[in-house]
This record gives sequence, structure tokens and C-alpha cells, in this order.
Amino acid sequence: MILSLLFRFIMGVTVIVVSGCSTNQVLDSSPDTGPTAQLRVFSLPNNTYLYPGKSCYKLGSAEEILAHSGGKSFGALNALAILGGNKKIGMPETGDMTWSHHEFYVAANQPLTVVVSLDQGGQRSDGRFYHSGCGPIAGYFSPQANHHYDAALIVKHERCYLRMRELVMDEATKKVKPTEITIKPAPQCNE
Repeated sequence: MILSLLFRFIMGVTVIVVSGCSTNQVLDSSPDTGPTAQLRVFSLPNNTYLYPGKSCYKLGSAEEILAHSGGKSFGALNALAILGGNKKIGMPETGDMTWSHHEFYVAANQPLTVVVSLDQGGQRSDGRFYHSGCGPIAGYFSPQANHHYDAALIVKHERCYLRMRELVMDEATKKVKPTEITIKPAPQCNE
């Protein structure tokens, strides 16, 4: 009982500290003018970064948007960003949504690079520690105006890949039909 209360207190303080330490660096990639599209990023168990207007990426650069934390920077506590709520802009829901995701307006008709990576570790039942991961995996595409997309790191048969889908409304059933789209590999920027 006491341990449970102590755990709740520590988690509550952590959430308050994380919220207080966050900077509203870039909450989305909305352009001031011009057409937009919408992008949902599934944020567990991976890191996801957006690079608007780029067909390449540079981790840690000024134009990087921390999509896995809703666009906020929590500094050294970024891993705890999942304790906050989802950033929503009213995108249509799909049947396979996870509980941790964030939605963004993105500029249409120009490149958008999405980078995902996975870094996991823990302790096995035999007491030994393990570490596994993949990435960064980077791809880019040019979103079309007024279209909806989602991005996710998929781990299947011990392999990782970046899945991008367009969310198309089926007019007959009035349900969203996610359709996988082709993306191009995005290299690291030479800058």
C-alpha cells in the first residue's frame, strides 16, 4: 500500500516536472500560408522525427520536429513524453490506432521526411540485461493537399520498417480505408 502511494506520488511529480520543463519549440509543421495535409504519427514504442520541406534528415537539427512527443522538447526527460496526452487536430480514426499518437498539419505539395527508430532494453527473468533496436529508418514523400496520412514504425518477424498510409474515406461505407503508400528513402543531409 505504501509503495503504491509512493509510486503514484513519484509519477505525479514526474508528470508535473516534465510538463513544466517542456518547451513549446514547434508544436506542428503548419505553414503560415498555402495548402496543408494532416499526418498522424504513432509514437510507441519508437522515436519519430519530422523534417518539413526536406527530402533528407539530420538528427538533432533545428528544423527537426519531435513527433513522438507531440512536438514538444522535454530535454533529458523525452522518454517520459508518452505520459502526456495525445496531440489531436481532428483526423479521421482508423480501427488500428494505438493509444499513443500525435497529429500534425503539414505543408502539402512539398517533401516531408519521416524518421523512426527503436531503442529498447530491459532485464530478462534470468537477471541478464538486453538491448535491441533498429533505425534510424528514414523516408520522404510529398503529401497532397487536404489528404490524411499516418506513419508508424512496424516491427514484424524481427525486422523494422517505416509504414506510411493514406487514409481514404470509402464513400459507400463511410469508413476510413488506410492504404499503404510508397515512400522514397531519405538520406542524411550533407549540411
